[in-house]
Amino acid sequence: GINAEYMGENNSCGEENAETITTLPPEGPMLSERQEDIIVEKLVEEYHVVSRRVERAGFKKLMGTINDNLDSSLSGFIPEYYVTLIRALLSDQLIPDAKEDICYRILKTHWTPKMSKSLADVVDIPVLGEAMEAKVIAKALNKMEKYIVNIIVGGIEYTNFV
Repeated sequence: GINAEYMGENNSCGEENAETITTLPPEGPMLSERQEDIIVEKLVEEYHVVSRRVERAGFKKLMGTINDNLDSSLSGFIPEYYVTLIRALLSDQLIPDAKEDICYRILKTHWTPKMSKSLADVVDIPVLGEAMEAKVIAKALNKMEKYIVNIIVGGIEYTNFV
């Protein structure tokens, strides 16, 4: 499930504190059976050693094991919100808008605050006070986040893997 660490009260994607993820990626294996089959076919094409039928069966078992353990393996070395991000992107059950919403909220919660602080230390616009400077930085980051999310979701959708 979703880690309460990045859940909040606000559910509007455009808000400054957009922390609530209103649509969650589905539970269960991260990849669908169709996605497993796509990878199995790519492996069979690349590693043709014995008969395709034997290879397909072996690779299908391999992919099932990987898929069953993908979530917990990822959680062992990356924060839970990145696991949620990956799960959302790989989901063939979520529409692109829902994926964008999830990605945007994760960036807004975990990337923006750190970037804003880092940039505030190096940006100096003499005609603006610190408060206005912070707003300009936040607005610039907001625009970047929207482009980043659009590129990520559009790219994964383009692959026909989801």
